[in-house]
Amino acid sequence: MFAVQLYQSLPHYIPKATIEFPAVLGDLVTKNIELSNPSRSTIAYNVKNVGSEDFTIESEDVRIEPGQTIAFPVRFQSRISTLVKGKVIFTNKKEGNVQAAAMVFELVSNVYERNSVEIIMKSTKLYKSQQIDLQVENGFPSDVMFTIQVLYERAGGAKKPIDGQKAGAKGAGGKAGAAAKGAKGGSSQGGQSGVPDPFYCKMEAIKIRKNNSAMIPIIFLPFELGIHKCHIIFTDEAVGEVQYTIVGKAELPEILDTWTGDCNSEEPFTFKKVINFKNDRLEQAKN
Repeated sequence: MFAVQLYQSLPHYIPKATIEFPAVLGDLVTKNIELSNPSRSTIAYNVKNVGSEDFTIESEDVRIEPGQTIAFPVRFQSRISTLVKGKVIFTNKKEGNVQAAAMVFELVSNVYERNSVEIIMKSTKLYKSQQIDLQVENGFPSDVMFTIQVLYERAGGAKKPIDGQKAGAKGAGGKAGAAAKGAKGGSSQGGQSGVPDPFYCKMEAIKIRKNNSAMIPIIFLPFELGIHKCHIIFTDEAVGEVQYTIVGKAELPEILDTWTGDCNSEEPFTFKKVINFKNDRLEQAKN
């Protein structure tokens, strides 16, 4: 009899549907599960929420009158950008002689965008290193141990979703270009063009106490002219995640040499100069 009961009841514990919660990091999103009772008797469920604590429910039981349809709310607090999962399980609550079949719904996050705490604008000359002291505050209600990720967004690159999320999710902020490289506590060796990424951080992790802040040195060393964008992501899987953005402008490099000569007005004059094709500034920057 026990085997027969398992055979009849276990299929109901296969999730009936997957509910996705698209969100910007830090948002609170609510989705409703629609429950109907087509029978002539009242049915009642015990409700259990399992998995990630980022998903919450308002009530642990629900009653549905005959012919009634109700909306059961499930909330998701987007705390980190990595994928989190949970389940809501409805099991029969014994009231009278009515036996309601169990129902399971799978919950998945989809954090498609991060909003930066601060956007910092900096500029430097090509091949010239500049240190940017990033003041990172712990606004969470506990101490944090942040891992540090440097995510460079190459200009003109196609967008890709945040790590751990599905392709095709909408939203543009806080994503890397297709030629971008992300690295924990450092910088990649270069994108598809082979040019080194211009942002670098020597630190891999930092502990910040509650209500305190810490200074994180970020190196900006551009090898290409133009605007460069970098997202610095601080993540504590148990507490939360924050992002800072640096927008750096690479200006013309410093003058390597100056030529002078005397000439008469309105007369042709020829400069003769031995040119060194070796770019000393570039070589120094690479080293």
